[in-house]
Amino acid sequence: MTATTGIWQPHDRAPGETRDLRLHAGATELTATAAAELTWTVTEDAEGVHEVRITPDRPASVRVAWRVPCLAATAFWAPDGGEHRGLPPFWRKPRVAALEKNAPVGCLVGAGDVSLCTYAVGEVVRPVHIRTGVVEESGDFGFWAEHDAEPGTGLVLRLDLTGRPFARTLADVAAWWRGNARERTDVAEGWRGNARERTDVAEGWRGNARERTDVAEGWRGPAEEVPEVARMPAYSTWYAMQQHVDAASVERQAGPAAELGCEAIIVDDGWHSDDRGRGYGHVGEWEPSATSFPDISGHVAAVKQAGLAYLLWYALPFVGRHTALWDRVQPYSLAYKEHMNAVIVDPRYPHIRELLAGHLTRAVREWGMDGFWLGFVKEHADVLQRGAFEPARPDLVYPQVTARGEETVITARYAPLPVAVPATGTLWLANADASPDVLLQVADPGMAHATVTDCRGRTVSSAALDLAPGPHAITIPTGGLLHLRRAS
Repeated sequence: MTATTGIWQPHDRAPGETRDLRLHAGATELTATAAAELTWTVTEDAEGVHEVRITPDRPASVRVAWRVPCLAATAFWAPDGGEHRGLPPFWRKPRVAALEKNAPVGCLVGAGDVSLCTYAVGEVVRPVHIRTGVVEESGDFGFWAEHDAEPGTGLVLRLDLTGRPFARTLADVAAWWRGNARERTDVAEGWRGNARERTDVAEGWRGNARERTDVAEGWRGPAEEVPEVARMPAYSTWYAMQQHVDAASVERQAGPAAELGCEAIIVDDGWHSDDRGRGYGHVGEWEPSATSFPDISGHVAAVKQAGLAYLLWYALPFVGRHTALWDRVQPYSLAYKEHMNAVIVDPRYPHIRELLAGHLTRAVREWGMDGFWLGFVKEHADVLQRGAFEPARPDLVYPQVTARGEETVITARYAPLPVAVPATGTLWLANADASPDVLLQVADPGMAHATVTDCRGRTVSSAALDLAPGPHAITIPTGGLLHLRRAS
């Protein structure tokens, strides 16, 4: 694939025999490149939102590139945790997004937390190579995305140039992917074809090679809604104990966790082995440690008696070198992770799926493990998880985050930024900053009642406020909570 003329791209591949195609999405010019003849379509799903499809006449790697003015840009957002949170240079090494890591989406964020350009690629399973950054030669912000494409599907790109709040444009990308998932049938077909090529079933595993033709039959895309029980917070042992867990310590933590409003406990890494050396060298068999959890069923019953549901941590795709399964799973592994001392097993094989599912089934049926539910959080779960999510200032690592419902606004303050007061309804403000002096910004005048509690739920102040337009100072201790209710 060729590098753009006049732009330094040290990590690009050497030029080959390729064909270029120029097209437009609104006022934005795009260049498509492939070692094949290309056709294209551009549709405008909504004003400023374009779907671009580049289709090769034969299987080929297809790249699409474009640039936008880098004016008033403050940050570049991408889903991988190691991503540059400022404005990266275009000459850096491309990122890779695939089913098992990352996602092919990104957003150039401007002043006021608006999107200057949000992009997403329709391919969410196979690897997509992505380069983004400031083009130093021109002062633009450049993008390209590339993946192997087939004549029947091509490369599909979504461009949002609406200038809306960046979080809203990203939420629309998620909805777009959900719509695409319902239409996908090629994923299962491709996996099935790959599975037929493998005939070396290890002796001792149940099933046979013919069973592999059902490799992806069960995949039907993502669920439309997350179950309610999966939305409630729980207490995790990792942050207090890491791998140093045992039955007695978990049971000591269960009562206080329930009193604080948790309805479930997650026992993290360490329950399945006496090894405390991190890594995944001892995972895969998922038997409770005879030393730390000698009576797992009795222990689970004791935690439930304290008022919590019980969940166990699993890293199911991994099988460690120091397990009895190691030799048996080698022919059915996707990759060896040396730093983890483990392989990732391939769930496309029926017997591997049976092995993984069997671990979970046993935990529920024999040990009494269950789901969880959940307070403040439970009372406002609908706003926190289904309301409009408004993270502020990604260039400052999100010093303020807001969830907005019809009559309730919940804001978390992590830095001394002013907090907007809604015109109607209720504001809940959690102060996580070291400064107790909080500035409220009022646009609509009126009366309100404000109650401030500390981190232990004790009332610090309670008073009626006459809110005039402009800034208002209020004291909220660190870890404290403001409940401000506008008069109707």
